[in-house]
Amino acid sequence: RTHFKKGHRPANWKGDNAAYSTIHDWIRKVLGRPNYCEDCGRTDAKKFEWANISGEYKRDVTDYKRLCTKCHMIMDGTMNNLHWKGAMI
Repeated sequence: RTHFKKGHRPANWKGDNAAYSTIHDWIRKVLGRPNYCEDCGRTDAKKFEWANISGEYKRDVTDYKRLCTKCHMIMDGTMNNLHWKGAMI
């Protein structure tokens, strides 16, 4: 693994223009794994995720919040689009 001096970036560094998955990997590395939901307060959900607040996927730690999967889907509007056996969830 190559290590760079702080403040120095490799030539292929893309910053805010990095891929979606790269930004999510970065936020997990910087902030760790979330273990509670900032919206509903749950600590017992099966999964917690970092949710991007602005939708711009910037490398800004203040642009993310901890959410359980359900609250993340509600925030993103995904919950409204889910259908299970022909009925809304």
